[in-house]
Amino acid sequence: MQRPAGLSSMLLAIGLLACAGPIPPQARDHPEPQPLHCGGPGVGTIELTYLGVGGVLIRYDDEAILTAPFYSHPNLARVLSLPVKPNTNRIDTYLLEKDQIEDVQGILVGHSHYDHAMDLPYIVTQYIDGNPPVYGSRTLKHLMTEAGSSLSVEEMNAKAGTWRRAGDWIPVIPGRLRIMALHSQHAPHVPGLTLAAGPLGAPRSRPPLFAKEWKEGQTFAYLIDFLDASGAPAFRIHYQDAASPPPWGFPPPVVLDERRVDVAIVCAGGFGLVPDYPQGVVRDLEPRHAVVGHWEDFFRSPGKKARVVRGGTDLDEFLVRLESALPGDSPPGKQNWTLPNPHAVIRFSVCP
Repeated sequence: MQRPAGLSSMLLAIGLLACAGPIPPQARDHPEPQPLHCGGPGVGTIELTYLGVGGVLIRYDDEAILTAPFYSHPNLARVLSLPVKPNTNRIDTYLLEKDQIEDVQGILVGHSHYDHAMDLPYIVTQYIDGNPPVYGSRTLKHLMTEAGSSLSVEEMNAKAGTWRRAGDWIPVIPGRLRIMALHSQHAPHVPGLTLAAGPLGAPRSRPPLFAKEWKEGQTFAYLIDFLDASGAPAFRIHYQDAASPPPWGFPPPVVLDERRVDVAIVCAGGFGLVPDYPQGVVRDLEPRHAVVGHWEDFFRSPGKKARVVRGGTDLDEFLVRLESALPGDSPPGKQNWTLPNPHAVIRFSVCP
């Protein structure tokens, strides 16, 4: 019997994804976080907690924003052929305590594959107060409707900017915290093939059951600005949860002319399958520091020691590329990138 073309492609992709390479030393021996230096006293501290995969909790004083976390980690066999659903025991075991996350005021979703969107309804309803807005794509909104979720999804499709023009600044906390979505793309999982690609035009009549039903939708990068008392950006973060070819995910020059990026959160998974990543976006942003995200294998339980994501991701090569593109203005002896273990906390000074 001849397999359908779509199934053959899926099996090929999963087979290649299953081939994990050796773990580079950096994956076992993470560098100590290096704070930004102001040349004088700072006026506050940004605290970035890496939750693993695409999840990051970012806090400045009383303001907190979250990027979509994922703890269910169904294994490869289940992702290939069986239904997937949130593993609430794993979420409850490995997510932060409720009092560390309950005051989050907004959640960013770069794309809506299962490893970014599936755990969201449970996390938001059980751990976060007030049903804060979730910023993402129209596809994400449809998927949340299918899943029976009451999450408040604010669509970014028509509000996002590109490398040519600014998008809308969205006031997450008026006068204190704003975001701008930027049209981006998702690296293929294997050459020429992105799994669960494309949008979902309307909600289906049942919840998504299989990993392939969590459609990617439009992919976004985000600028995150914490603002000073005058309303000007005091600290700027650029976030990506998927590697993208240049110039996708780039802010327009008019926005970067207003303020340089302080911290860029870049995605290691799939970087070798798109050209000039992460060099292109890093050269464009000229961040003072880079944090490497989405580098771990999310087919393993989050309780196990982190290993490098499948698909032949060469983390040594990624870090060589990253270092080659970062600006050379760090203080002597200070490393200007961090490869964090899940739940590592990185603190950065906010400069006047």
